[in-house]
Amino acid sequence: MNELPLKVRKVLETIQDLAATDSNQSDNVDQIFYLVEWILEKYPTESGL
Repeated sequence: MNELPLKVRKVLETIQDLAATDSNQSDNVDQIFYLVEWILEKYPTESGL
C-alpha cells in the first residue's frame, strides 16, 4: 500500500486533531499523534494531495 485513500486520510487527521486537544491526558495520546503524523507524511493520498 503506497497511497492512502482520501477517506482514510480524513479519519487519521481527525484522530490527530483529537489527540492534539487531549495531549495533556497521557503519553499514549502523544504517541498516537506522532504515529498518525508519521503515517500521513509517509503515505500520500491517492489524489496526490
